[in-house]
Amino acid sequence: MAKRSSRLSYGECLGVIKDFGVRVSRSLFGGIILSPNDPRGDLFHPETPAFSEVKASGLSGGPLVVLTQLERHQENLESHDHLYSFVLYKDRGRHRGKRRNLPIRMGKNEHTLRKFLAVNARRVYRIHLSIVLATVRAHPEWIKTYQMARGPKTYLRIPPKHLEKLAGTDLETWQSLSLNPSDYQFQECRDVVRFRNYRVSVLVYRITPIVATDDSFDPEVLDRQSATV
Repeated sequence: MAKRSSRLSYGECLGVIKDFGVRVSRSLFGGIILSPNDPRGDLFHPETPAFSEVKASGLSGGPLVVLTQLERHQENLESHDHLYSFVLYKDRGRHRGKRRNLPIRMGKNEHTLRKFLAVNARRVYRIHLSIVLATVRAHPEWIKTYQMARGPKTYLRIPPKHLEKLAGTDLETWQSLSLNPSDYQFQECRDVVRFRNYRVSVLVYRITPIVATDDSFDPEVLDRQSATV
């Protein structure tokens, strides 16, 4: 990390934003922070077990999901579950008379950028991998390939409006993904967490599969079954 007195580079700004997303997600959903670039994800939840991939992004564009990461997470579903946490913040506004990308403009140092993110965080979506996979299949127009320093990389950019409609159980949106919202559990609340020395207030939306319970050995169920014989 750069010294507090020096202006952050673009890459260092992205690192601070990533750290913000991971720490906010851990405060909200628990988990153990994994080492950077761990192929399994950013957080591990041993009680499930499950892994979380965290994407922090602006409200103007929405989160970017790397397709190679997504494919790897899908391959590992047999051994553990996988969820995505999308931490969204206000990122566009006027700065010195022009409309700009504010996080990069505010990246004078780590302290300034962290404060900006804490103040401008708005929403956190916690969604299951199955929804992200269905979005890839239904919306190939949201997939773009960019030329990076280490070669081309392909991303899925999920519009914030799409996440809003999913959380709002918009039937047309769910049907477009060939998914049934009745198979998922929806929770919405406002939560306040700590990030460094700041309070972060966000709307939290959870969309997770409803887990079927095995009641075949439940005494009450067995009694009802025997009574009908």
